[in-house]
Amino acid sequence: MSKLLSSLRTNPVHFGIKGLVKYTTSLPSPSPMQKTENVPWSLLFTKSAVWSLILGHICHSNSFHIMISWLPTFFHERFPYEKGWIYNVLPWTMSVPASIFSGWLSERLIKNNVSVTFTRKLAQCVAMGGSAIFFVLLPRCKTFWYAVICSMLSITFQTVHHSGVVINPQDIAPAYAGSVFGVMNAFGAL
Repeated sequence: MSKLLSSLRTNPVHFGIKGLVKYTTSLPSPSPMQKTENVPWSLLFTKSAVWSLILGHICHSNSFHIMISWLPTFFHERFPYEKGWIYNVLPWTMSVPASIFSGWLSERLIKNNVSVTFTRKLAQCVAMGGSAIFFVLLPRCKTFWYAVICSMLSITFQTVHHSGVVINPQDIAPAYAGSVFGVMNAFGAL
């Protein structure tokens, strides 16, 4: 683990806000038993990249919470005689494989010299765009199985978000990735 942390400090991923990456990686990384240093919030909150992460996560979290609360009601009202376990379980079965695949694909793109910025933006566009397309098509589905497939694809695309905005705090502020993600997640929960 210490080799990984030292590698991140000596070889940071630079994309867009090199000064922030340089500043945060030059600070000593606290060990789990050491007293931690204060997070430079005033510096972090002046960077547009941090605010774009927060906004992207808010958008994703909002659509995810709408989906998770609305989907069972939609199926129950639209298809009252269908089995509940089908529409409550099947759409979520592809989320784990899709998340793993998108992580693998992002890593492959980065290893093949595609910029980290482009890779993260592509993943986020696929996640939000793909999910939105199938989410909009869902109410137009006339048959139960088309609706299940549409909801499955919408949820599948949503999990690509894990290779986009969710991983970005480790790219832009490696020494404070946990703190940035915590703030990002707090805003996303509002």
